[in-house]
Amino acid sequence: MPHTDLLEEETTFSHVASRPTDETGSPDFQMFDRFLNVLTLYRGVIFVSLIAVICAFILGATVYVLNTPRQMTTTLPFRLDFEGAESGSYPNGIPFSQSEIIDSGTLRTTYDQNRLDRFVPFGEFSHSVSVLASNATLDALQREYQAKLSEPRLTAVERDRIETEFRQKREGLNKNDYALILTTPSNLRHLPTTLAAKALQDTLTNWADHAIRTRRVLQYDVPVLSENVLRMDGDPNIDLITSLLMLRARTVELRRNITALRTLPGAELIRANNTSLPELDLNLTYLQKTLVEPLIATAVHDGVTQDKATTVSRLEAQLAWDRRALATAEDRVTVLRGALNDYVRDSSSETARALGTSQQSNDSTKSSGQNNPTEIVPQLSDTFLDRLVKMANDESDRHYRQKYVDEIRSASLDVGPLRAAVAYSEDLLNQVKAAPAAPSAEKIAHYRAEMDRLQNEFRRTISDINTIHRLLSRGLSPTRNLFTQTGAPSTTIDSGISAGRLVLVGVAVTLIALPLIIAAALMHWFVTTRRRTA
Repeated sequence: MPHTDLLEEETTFSHVASRPTDETGSPDFQMFDRFLNVLTLYRGVIFVSLIAVICAFILGATVYVLNTPRQMTTTLPFRLDFEGAESGSYPNGIPFSQSEIIDSGTLRTTYDQNRLDRFVPFGEFSHSVSVLASNATLDALQREYQAKLSEPRLTAVERDRIETEFRQKREGLNKNDYALILTTPSNLRHLPTTLAAKALQDTLTNWADHAIRTRRVLQYDVPVLSENVLRMDGDPNIDLITSLLMLRARTVELRRNITALRTLPGAELIRANNTSLPELDLNLTYLQKTLVEPLIATAVHDGVTQDKATTVSRLEAQLAWDRRALATAEDRVTVLRGALNDYVRDSSSETARALGTSQQSNDSTKSSGQNNPTEIVPQLSDTFLDRLVKMANDESDRHYRQKYVDEIRSASLDVGPLRAAVAYSEDLLNQVKAAPAAPSAEKIAHYRAEMDRLQNEFRRTISDINTIHRLLSRGLSPTRNLFTQTGAPSTTIDSGISAGRLVLVGVAVTLIALPLIIAAALMHWFVTTRRRTA
């Protein structure tokens, strides 16, 4: 503070103090005038001190923000395009869950592709990725009807009407919109935003690729045999009769495979190499009836077996296996029929009890109305009517019984082929036991050549079946893509404190610092004045 200013201020204050009271006014006015003079004298110091406090606060706030852990959130919106996504299944019926998109295998592939080990361990990365349902229209609809339902003056009828209207509108909205979110932990805050967005895009691509190529979700869930089933046929180390029986078994399995494929929509119209499934079934039937089984019969008749005892023991083991399979199938049919009969019997007993209750009521009515027969009216209790209505309308009961009927029919249909297999094995075993065991090299070579020719025909049939299955699967889903990216990736960075809160804290610091600075100036003036007066 300049010395001349202090002298001038001291002179001014002495002059004001020496004036009469009627000139200067009241003592309060004198103190206020003196306070204004001090503020005028120290205005430069007050302004500089206030600026210093503000600068110190800005510096401290900057250091605090820089050292506060920040969280980077990258969001990638997408939509599931395949049929069945809303009901939780792939187009071929395999169950689907949105958690499959971020399973450990998919995230590991993404982690390795983008070399994210430079930034974070795999465990932290896998826990940072999530999938959330994201539908702005649905959110707006929920907010709208939530406001309507929060009205306290709504009646029960109006509330029910609003809830029904909300459910109808919600059903009409698309529920296949999701968002893949990468919430970056604090030790990943230096991860480039472009790399985070690419990691999310690669995650979706890897999931779709795995689902289509490995799990084959865009192909019908029907077992299709390959040429591997013929791998052991024709092995020189296997007895010729056994090899022919294996070839016959493959024929039966291929016909079952064709039967399963023919149940698919449009299967009868698809052709591979100008051959349809019905034609392939006819060819296999022809091979089994006119080539495979007659070839087995002639081979048994000619005794083309290297070791008759071994062949007989194998056929006996096969016959025992067929008998056990037949007994198991018959037991299954018996158990299913018994369970259904018990269930129907229990339901009938419940109805009978209801009828008995009603009959007792009618009997009591008749006995009370013997003197007046015209007043005899059948009585049906409310309990009886309720039970009848419940049994007539119980949808779950009908589904339960229908399920049992379908299982019984399927199990009964399995019994017939097993009985035929047992009969065939018994007849073949008797023929082998009665056949001579004197094979010649020429006959064995002849049967081996026939087997090779049949195997080539089976390979062509298997190839046609697989081709038809692929062609059928192409029409399974209207789109070959499982998802569509509905927006560009966006990144937001959240810190520990918001800018608005920092501004409020700065204003509060300024308001607190200003009175303290003024008080310090007044104290300095007072001490300085007292020293000069002394």
